[in-house]
Amino acid sequence: MKKYSSRVNAAETENAVGKKHICSITGDVYYGFGNNAHPFFGRCSDEANEEYVIPARICGISQEIIKSCGGNGAFKKIWDESETTQDLINVLQERGIIAA
Repeated sequence: MKKYSSRVNAAETENAVGKKHICSITGDVYYGFGNNAHPFFGRCSDEANEEYVIPARICGISQEIIKSCGGNGAFKKIWDESETTQDLINVLQERGIIAA
């Protein structure tokens, strides 16, 4: 039986770091491994992870809420237009996406 190793060899790491990817939230190009964008869909850049993903997780935003808004781009637009978390909650309640 082959023993599992969590080590990634240097060549695999170097290849992943140099690869060009598109952020699933912002559409910007990033290089490297990226981040799990959950509750958004796909993978994202470090910047999107800090600006959108981590705060969304803290606020309890689910994939269902993001789907109901129309996906990553539509939710990002609502997020960007909201000055505070309460503004975001108000918009989601007005649209019937979350309960009041």
